[in-house]
Amino acid sequence: MKVKIILLLFFYFGFSIILNAQYQVTGEVYSSGMNPLANVNVILLRQDSTVISGCVSDRIGHFKLNVAKTDGYLLSFSCLGYRTRILVLPPKESDFNVGRIVLDTLEHQLDEVEVLSQSSVRDKDRRIYYPTREQLKYSTNGLTLLQQLSVPFLTVSLVENTVGSMNGAVGLAINGKLVEVSEVLALRPEEILRVECIDYLGIRYGEVVMAINYVIKVKESGGLAGVGYTNFMGGYTRHANFFLKKNHGRSEFGLYYNNHFVDREFVEENRSIYRFPEQVIERVGKSEDNPWKMNINEIKLSFNNREQDKYYFSSTLKGEIRNDPGRTSIYNYEVKGENVPLRLRDSSGQKLKSSSLDLYLERQFKGNSTLVFDLVGSYHDTRVENTMIYAQNGQLLDNLNSSREGDKYSLMGIVYYERRGTQTLLTLALKHAWFDVNNDYVFMNQKSRLSQHITAGCLSTMTNLNSWTFFAQGELYRIQNGETGLSKTEWEYMLHGELAYHFSDHEGVMYGIETESIVPTLSQMDESEYAIDDRIVTQGNFHLKSAQKVRHLLSGQFDYGALNLQVQTEYINIRNYISYVTDRETNRFIYRWDNQGDWRDISLTYWMHWKIANWLLVNGSFAYHDVVSKGEKYKHQTSFFDYSFDIYGMYKNWMLSFSMGEEGNGMNGETRSYGRKTDLIWLTYKFQNLDLGVGMCGFLGQDYKVNQQKVCNEWISSSRWSISTRNIFALKLSYYFSWGKQKEGYEQRVKNEDSDRGINTLK
Repeated sequence: MKVKIILLLFFYFGFSIILNAQYQVTGEVYSSGMNPLANVNVILLRQDSTVISGCVSDRIGHFKLNVAKTDGYLLSFSCLGYRTRILVLPPKESDFNVGRIVLDTLEHQLDEVEVLSQSSVRDKDRRIYYPTREQLKYSTNGLTLLQQLSVPFLTVSLVENTVGSMNGAVGLAINGKLVEVSEVLALRPEEILRVECIDYLGIRYGEVVMAINYVIKVKESGGLAGVGYTNFMGGYTRHANFFLKKNHGRSEFGLYYNNHFVDREFVEENRSIYRFPEQVIERVGKSEDNPWKMNINEIKLSFNNREQDKYYFSSTLKGEIRNDPGRTSIYNYEVKGENVPLRLRDSSGQKLKSSSLDLYLERQFKGNSTLVFDLVGSYHDTRVENTMIYAQNGQLLDNLNSSREGDKYSLMGIVYYERRGTQTLLTLALKHAWFDVNNDYVFMNQKSRLSQHITAGCLSTMTNLNSWTFFAQGELYRIQNGETGLSKTEWEYMLHGELAYHFSDHEGVMYGIETESIVPTLSQMDESEYAIDDRIVTQGNFHLKSAQKVRHLLSGQFDYGALNLQVQTEYINIRNYISYVTDRETNRFIYRWDNQGDWRDISLTYWMHWKIANWLLVNGSFAYHDVVSKGEKYKHQTSFFDYSFDIYGMYKNWMLSFSMGEEGNGMNGETRSYGRKTDLIWLTYKFQNLDLGVGMCGFLGQDYKVNQQKVCNEWISSSRWSISTRNIFALKLSYYFSWGKQKEGYEQRVKNEDSDRGINTLK
């Protein structure tokens, strides 16, 4: 069997090499306004102007010519309304990309000419989006532009300033480097050349299902400064950010500050049933109005230096202070069979101080090869306060205290290599991460230490053959866990394969399969220890078993002009998901976390983007889930719906946007949870660099709600808490100004790229 696998791998890589032997000249054609040009005549000529072959650029400006030998040929670009441009190709015997060709306009010919092209294109492992004039006009930062790009299955929340996906977590990057949302909020629309949605990730972008990469311009002098402020009245939530970027030559210095504040009130309801051999205790209670406040302050200093098509270096120093006093819930429980109510005071809170340093280096080589080094070190200082006080008739029954102080150190490094051919893509990555957590349990004067080392390798390859795309990826992890007096080493793997057929850049079908083993992470180990008996710290986290996960995905994309539709069905099955059991029993209650042996989710999702008119756009998604969770002595099954809906209307400098959505009843193990309902309407006005907006959240009367129900043999508990979000008014303001000159005008940028490739421009 191993011999067959090795032979298949040799055949696959050999086939990829043969495909690369087909020499081609490729590139892309743009107007001086940086819009892709369709139907441009691209002609290959000899020095005596004899025509050899030719083609026309497609609807997103790309062209491709098959050439047997590029020995001093001429390449001519011509289109009605634009000046003809001619390039001299250097001697070559391999695939050759001439880069981005910009054609100057002839104003007197353009009066009766309109060039139409698609705003996105698929390129191997990603889809590339070119923002339209309207999208740039009505955007204020990188986050609002991303919302208007309508990336399939992507959810952008302008209330929480977050980016998510119906399929999982999303990573954000600028020029290939992972960043946080604060740096995306500091991006101006005119800085952004294109936005790349990366589907095949490896381990470069972490544990995410999709990465969004912003490709931006750079300056050689001057800078950019701006402020942003969004306030949902009544203290529901507030965001404030400030940024300052200064450019000098190839270098850029950045300062970012962000504040996120929450002040909410909510009401809880709880019902619990405890079964003992002698009796059954049932209690029902409703809490008083509980305040919840949280304040997060974040500051970052960054420096980066780049040379076009050669290298990019970046360093980021970050500090964060998070103060979460939490909430204090006071219940007066009516206990069945007893006349005197049981009073519970449940208090929780957290304080966090953290700092990190990120060093990133990307080196580009000839032949479309890239080598990346990334090193991140961080420190976290955490203080957690949790107390539960039970009293009845003025008499203290129990006082549970699980307060702790903890320090966490981490160091992560990655080396990533990528080689992009005309029809192939090869990536190789190596990663090592070290975590160390020290916990001091204040209430019992005991300490614990957990450590973890993770070493990972990843190899992936992709081949495009006509309209077919083949993708294969393998990852291998070595995870070493350590605790006082104990240690254990686990191996984890992931195999991922996809086969896709594209009818066009906007139509195609795809099938993918992914299988992996899941080893509990350090955070899960820490949580399991935190969840145990409040008076005894129990060792033995290492009997947590590895889970086996299998994921099947079948999707299709269809383009009907102004209507773009995508459909996907997904099947996920996880075995041996959780294997941790702990009990605590008193005369009042018993806790038990039961084993979960199997979990599966079958989902069907629709997504659509409909451009009704140039001033009216509609996006929407709808998903149906059927979930089954099995344990040692239980089985739960449920089905629920998720949906989201966005509509944009634009007129001159005004834009009206409306969004609403709902997350249905999820289930994990013995816990059922209900997500949330949201609705938000914004009216914004943009005048040059100033953006003003007024909005309302919850005008449809939909509260933010969370329900939970935990069921096992000895204990049934259901709780519900809700935050009123009805008719909350919001205001937002953003303003930025820039100074200095652009590093390269469009014409100079093309000339520099041509010079780097050894091409002389002839007029």
